[in-house]
Amino acid sequence: MQAGWYPDPSEPNRLLRWWDGQQWTAHVHEVQATAAVPAATPPLAPRRRRLWPWLVPAGGLVVALVLTLAIVPGLVPGGSAGASLSRIDELPVVHTDESLGIDFTEPVLGLSDTDARLEMAFRADIADGDDQLGSLTSHKWAVRLFSDASLRSEITTAAIQTGDRVRINVYEEDHATWFDTTTDENPKLDLKKSNDDWGLHSDYYLVRYVDADGIEFERPVVTRFNFESEISAPAVSAGVDPESPGELALSWTPVEGADRYAIVYGRSPVALGGEFDDINQTLGLYYVYLGETSDTHWNIGESFTSQSGAFPENRNRGLERPERDEDSVLQYGDGEFVPTDLSGDEIGVVAISSDGATSPLGTVNASSAVGSLPSRIATYSYEAASEYSQVVAGAREIDAPKFVPYIDFTGRIQHSPVTLNEPRLVGETVHAMLVSENGFEIDYEKRIGPLSGAELSQMVDEFNRAAIDLAGNPGELQEVAIETIEAGTPQTEYEDTGLPTPTATSHPMVDYLAEHMLAGTIKIDVSEWANQPGAPDPRDAAREAAAQTPLAFVRHTSVARNEVVQVTYSYPVSELRQKQQEVHESALVAIESMQLDGKSDAEKVTAFNDYLSDTVVYDYDAYAVYPDTSDHTDAYNLVGVLTAGTGVCAGYADAMNLFAQIAGVESVVVSGKVVEGGYHAWNKFKVDGQWLAVDATWNDGDVPNHEYLLITDAEFTGSAEREEIADRWIIPAYAQLYATP
Repeated sequence: MQAGWYPDPSEPNRLLRWWDGQQWTAHVHEVQATAAVPAATPPLAPRRRRLWPWLVPAGGLVVALVLTLAIVPGLVPGGSAGASLSRIDELPVVHTDESLGIDFTEPVLGLSDTDARLEMAFRADIADGDDQLGSLTSHKWAVRLFSDASLRSEITTAAIQTGDRVRINVYEEDHATWFDTTTDENPKLDLKKSNDDWGLHSDYYLVRYVDADGIEFERPVVTRFNFESEISAPAVSAGVDPESPGELALSWTPVEGADRYAIVYGRSPVALGGEFDDINQTLGLYYVYLGETSDTHWNIGESFTSQSGAFPENRNRGLERPERDEDSVLQYGDGEFVPTDLSGDEIGVVAISSDGATSPLGTVNASSAVGSLPSRIATYSYEAASEYSQVVAGAREIDAPKFVPYIDFTGRIQHSPVTLNEPRLVGETVHAMLVSENGFEIDYEKRIGPLSGAELSQMVDEFNRAAIDLAGNPGELQEVAIETIEAGTPQTEYEDTGLPTPTATSHPMVDYLAEHMLAGTIKIDVSEWANQPGAPDPRDAAREAAAQTPLAFVRHTSVARNEVVQVTYSYPVSELRQKQQEVHESALVAIESMQLDGKSDAEKVTAFNDYLSDTVVYDYDAYAVYPDTSDHTDAYNLVGVLTAGTGVCAGYADAMNLFAQIAGVESVVVSGKVVEGGYHAWNKFKVDGQWLAVDATWNDGDVPNHEYLLITDAEFTGSAEREEIADRWIIPAYAQLYATP
């Protein structure tokens, strides 16, 4: 959306915040309560309305995520089961979200026939306005259809007007069949649901902007509807496979009656590029078949083998790669780089029964799942940073770059830290393999001169240690769970453990989940929020609760039917209480030694930082085998840092957060990536009414370091420059609440 003042996502009724065209800024001012808004005078004739900026799928991602909080499945209790879509415009509005400016009608649930006619009264000319692609775009000013609750994945539709009524035709059938290329006859996968043109998804969201006379509504009107299906859609999660670093992996809940599953990728026109870029996603999703499996988990390497032994190496082959990337812009200087927008893309899994019946698509948004994954090495940037191919007689150091620049699926340059593996001497030449954190492998060969085996080992160790330091000491990657939802009754009640809880959460659901996690609940019932307008997605809330509750020792969370959060812990539940008590007692002893009585919040945070610097040593052994952390669980949480005096950044950040919870200082753990490194964790603390950042890991030294103590986000510069990945630590729409000044 365009730059300007808009209602603040956190306090829309009190504050306006400046949107600079790409992101929210720190500039706010109060809404003047005395400023009256004059009543709008209806125009005499139908007029083409301007789309609300934050409802345009290609608009700012942060704003789109705010919408996710309000339009969750099951938004409104009840619904019109078995009702028709032929008069969808007559459904009453049952809820208004004033802060978001959206009206919600009663949903239409359990439609029995997928060839239902989506019709409404429309006395104005539906083709009013620009008609760049004929009937496929001429109605977008009035009505649009989406497949996801966040209104980012748009479905291709066309409007057919007969008299004073309009039928919206939905085009999913065109992309519903994939043929085996060896025969051109037998379909490899057929998702057609009926003789009509749609029915691939479980839920749909119709957005209407004007009434039947073309007069703009005060607020957009959103209607959710869905269809019955013989086979239910799987609940899907996406992440990085720890056994194949850097590669996309999916897992999902098993579906009764299904004996195999197909994986597809839905691409929006913006992601595809081409002549339709400038008309803002006017078409809809186009689906690409990726593969099948009988398991409930899948790695892209199972269907597309990554290219090896070549330069540059590709990763995640089979996914769409950006035609234009930041590396080529730097190389050729041909204008400004614009990242590929993946916000409308989706990854889907289809359950298939033995008789060929298919479920609706179970999907996850591709932007967060695929966007930061590696596509290929940034050749120009790598060669500019590397001198490894030069032969220098008598050189006594390994001068390979300590990170590999690569292109992600948005076209941006990212950096992955490397280690030097399998070093060997051939005469006076060192041969080794540079292996990046996300799986790139590059041959390293350089003449260094006479060298003993011990000297070579020492040089390699020094190189790898320096590479780890430069990488920002990354925290644990989000693993993909392959566990299925366990049997048993979800719980609403939990034992009050009396342990410290998060001090600065974004929503009551997070507090509820945090208490359950401290109590070791495996299946948590969140159905109370499933039908609440404005409730966050349980997946986001569960991730925030896990990140901000260090004594819970959560390894992974998954969600079924938006009503049950299942938790996998780092330790057996039978051992949790003992681990929690040991760590809590260690933290209390540490707090007592800091003598915090009478100190300000800033002084308390400084004491937390200095205590860790004095008592904890970074665990390089645990990082050396990263991302396989199975034998170093303690190093990635509080057990290692507070009972053994060693750990990685995740342990440092959790310890800082626990100290703050005990001492009554508002705090959060923040997760993200160091631009010239890898995944990392640090903290933010609320001091004197404002949030400031602390990186205790980078402050650890022979003497306490305060370089990264209570600073702003902008002060992480140079090798410390970083970006937050909101969905790893907070409900994404609320990340701006913790922005530093």
